[in-house]
Amino acid sequence: MERTGFKSGELWLEGRISRRKGKGPFPAAVIAHPHPLFGGSMDNNVVYALRDTLIASGYVALRFNFRGVGKSQGQYSELAGEPEDVIAAVEHLKTEDGVDPKKIIACGYSFGGLALLYAVAKGLNPTSLVLVSPMLPEAGLSRDPALQKIIPLKLPTLILAGGLDQFFRPKFYEPLLPPDSKTSKIVLDLSADHFWLGEEREIIRQVKDFLGALREPA
Repeated sequence: MERTGFKSGELWLEGRISRRKGKGPFPAAVIAHPHPLFGGSMDNNVVYALRDTLIASGYVALRFNFRGVGKSQGQYSELAGEPEDVIAAVEHLKTEDGVDPKKIIACGYSFGGLALLYAVAKGLNPTSLVLVSPMLPEAGLSRDPALQKIIPLKLPTLILAGGLDQFFRPKFYEPLLPPDSKTSKIVLDLSADHFWLGEEREIIRQVKDFLGALREPA
């Protein structure tokens, strides 16, 4: 694990990079953490599960703290600035040694998942998305003007949903994906709630399978 930092506008954000040995270039991924106002940070069980799966699958993984979290500068901005943090993290990752800048996956859990979607609406163009129990806008997907522009998502996307989620019903995610997609899917874990405690192995299994499918020839 390597400490790193990068600028998002005028703010400096802290991050950690994990990688396998070798020169690369390797595919890479950014991981966005859950809600800053409820203890969310890059040190989280779901973030760790995503990181471990990515590393085992041959990716370079960057997890970072949103503005106002940990040693990152600034303060929580109610998703006004956090999508820019995601974009800045991806741009920074592209400059890291051993990273293939054309193969960047964006991963997000809860709040981090919604920040990723807004980043895509602002022009972020990752090769694929992994969303674990992504937070949804209060008005819903169909009434959010920014997200209306990008859904259904056209890039390969894995959505992991918990059958016991206290906040978001799995069916609410259905508008995110084309109904006939062969590269995107929603996977329901009936035993998981929003926090995925004790269900990290299922995250690892599903993400590993998704990453493997991305590498298979069409």
